[in-house]
Amino acid sequence: MTRVGRFAALAGLGILLAWGVGCEKRADGRWHFSGEPEAARKWLPPGAVTGFETLVRQNCTGCHGFAGTPGAALALDNPVWVRFITPEALRETISHGRAGTRMPAFAREVGGHLTREQVDVLVAGILSKSGAASRLALPPYAGVAGDVAAGRTLFVRRCAMCHGQTSEGGRLAGSVVDPSYLGLVSDQYLRGIIVAGRPELRMPPAGSTLSGEDVSDLVAWLASHRRKAE
Repeated sequence: MTRVGRFAALAGLGILLAWGVGCEKRADGRWHFSGEPEAARKWLPPGAVTGFETLVRQNCTGCHGFAGTPGAALALDNPVWVRFITPEALRETISHGRAGTRMPAFAREVGGHLTREQVDVLVAGILSKSGAASRLALPPYAGVAGDVAAGRTLFVRRCAMCHGQTSEGGRLAGSVVDPSYLGLVSDQYLRGIIVAGRPELRMPPAGSTLSGEDVSDLVAWLASHRRKAE
């Protein structure tokens, strides 16, 4: 055998050995390099991700939690909140964020990284979580200016049993008038919390037992405790 032939034979043997050691046959019936990630785990450019669960995990769960895991903000799979928010408001919030809060804008046209198609996937996926709550009669999403005094009276009657008569924390729940907290949330967010509750933190929803005016009054009283900008 010539030198070239021996080299070719040795190279072929090396390739066969490498194939046998470095490859594996997987459940799909195909051979893959050992250590090669499965298709579902392969890296994709941000704009190519179209799965709802992946988009939520990558962009939302850090603040909102998901699937029963509490987050700092209201859960996106809270069925009452999903029934409460309008599709237009949800799309606007995801796309452009909420001024004065920690909710950022995610749409590419305003500096975020999500395409319109990805925003559509998030909106549709979140709205699918309403479940049995889709039959509830709830106050309107948008509120009007409320009455601070009426809100205080309603708080004592409906909320003080958990949050304390002074609203600064009680036996079952913490303060709802902490200026640091109120400085991070909008009036609309407060409205959503009152209506939908936070079941993952043992706060029940109250939207089906309050009128739109009641919710506006409570929001007005809570917002009156915000620290004024200096």
